[in-house]
Amino acid sequence: MSKRDGWYLEGGIWRKRYFDENGKRPEFRGYADKTLSKKAFDRVIDKVREFQDRKAMGRAVTDPRPILTIAKQYIAWGTREGGKGGRPWAEKHKENQIRNLIGTPGCEGMFSRMKLARLDGFSRLTFDETLAAWENPKTRGLVGGSVKAFFGWCVTNELMPSNPLAAWPGRKLESDTQVRDLSLEEFERILDVAPPERALAYEFASYTGARANEFNNLFMSSVKWERGGAYLPRKATKARKEHFFPLPDDFLARLKAHTAYRLPGALLFNLSREHKDRYFHQDREAAGIPYMTDEGKCTFHSLRHLFETELGFSATDSATELDLGRHTDMRTRKRYLHSRDEAKRKTVEAMAARRKRGKNTHQNPLQGTN
Repeated sequence: MSKRDGWYLEGGIWRKRYFDENGKRPEFRGYADKTLSKKAFDRVIDKVREFQDRKAMGRAVTDPRPILTIAKQYIAWGTREGGKGGRPWAEKHKENQIRNLIGTPGCEGMFSRMKLARLDGFSRLTFDETLAAWENPKTRGLVGGSVKAFFGWCVTNELMPSNPLAAWPGRKLESDTQVRDLSLEEFERILDVAPPERALAYEFASYTGARANEFNNLFMSSVKWERGGAYLPRKATKARKEHFFPLPDDFLARLKAHTAYRLPGALLFNLSREHKDRYFHQDREAAGIPYMTDEGKCTFHSLRHLFETELGFSATDSATELDLGRHTDMRTRKRYLHSRDEAKRKTVEAMAARRKRGKNTHQNPLQGTN
């Protein structure tokens, strides 16, 4: 076979290689050993050259290479310098990007699901129809957000003129949907169906307002049995301040019995570090509680809202409210305040009773006159 011009014939199929001192000319990377006819290969090369010419003239152009080739380049960039401050992506984030875009064995990526071969073949309608396969809006936001971020990188690197998903909310797909609190009746139903360890974790969150990620830093050594509560280190809290959670005596007794044989360095609740929301959704569905209502969505964070609502009914002063809720001012605290139907009804009945007393006290001066 002749390598002088890069073409050679193998098994009746034309193939083409391009060689220079580094092995391959950059403009033809991704096209080596492609099983194409000579005519089809020439069409591809023409597109590449047109792309280079338009780019050299400063004109908007879309890269004609296969999208999986560009996606692999994007993954390589992220692995090298794609994180905040030019740091590499976290390993978990890298795995998510690969799964969402390219796919893994047994799990198709978005490009395969959309049957998208090149950047210029993107269709917003196909994108929306493909995302609809995921029922959870949060999952749709994460998967679609990966595609949006990829297109943004392509625009930055002049591989396409504009981001077709620039106006799409991406990972903030649920940003306008408020997290609601749980009623006490709903909370009891979740505790009834959840496994013992998860039920204890949910109960802990309802007494402390602990967030899902804060559970990753709660160890057996965090519990101070003699003080009747648990410490959370400053590195784990949102405000970066160490905090002490007081706990009811009966709950501490059940917690101590459940964790009797664990070492001091073990996690207080043996839950997955990444999937607490998934477990909560399983228990919520088993309890027959809807994910979305007129009041908002029900997630693991709803347990913190339950804690804040109960705190509003039970705290005796604003200083205690702010300290237990770990807020700096009441404006932040108000985001978590939810009124209960029973509280509304009691308030309205109290208003009606007050008006009735007022009618009896202040008679109409015109009554009794002829």
